[in-house]
Amino acid sequence: MTTMSEVEAAASALATALLGRWESTDAFGNTALDWSQSLKEKKATLTVAFRENGSFSFAISAVTANGEKTNITKTFKHVVAEEGTFETKGCQLLIAGDRSGIRWSFQLEEDEQLRIKLEGAKRFGRCQGVDVIYFKRVEATE
Repeated sequence: MTTMSEVEAAASALATALLGRWESTDAFGNTALDWSQSLKEKKATLTVAFRENGSFSFAISAVTANGEKTNITKTFKHVVAEEGTFETKGCQLLIAGDRSGIRWSFQLEEDEQLRIKLEGAKRFGRCQGVDVIYFKRVEATE
């Protein structure tokens, strides 16, 4: 039988493993989120950083014609704040101030990749959309 302290320890270890800076490598799904669509079309890259103090950063970038990386986060309508706070509850990622109704969950893959799943953005009025974004770790701690 698993004790409550074992469950809490596992949740804490999972949250600790999330810390660091991550850059998207792939995305797929069917939500109506404008920024997620750009990731799926490989027009943009999402970089997220989760810090030990409970803060995060969120930045979407694209490569310009001359090869420079530029932040395009503010060009999208349905994004979370570029800086904010988060907490984890098991594998759920709770973003403070996110009023989108999107459920964020995460899973750390065996190959040191992070998978974030977004659920809830309606694509065609009736169905709840789901997007999955894969990330590689860029920096272990932020």
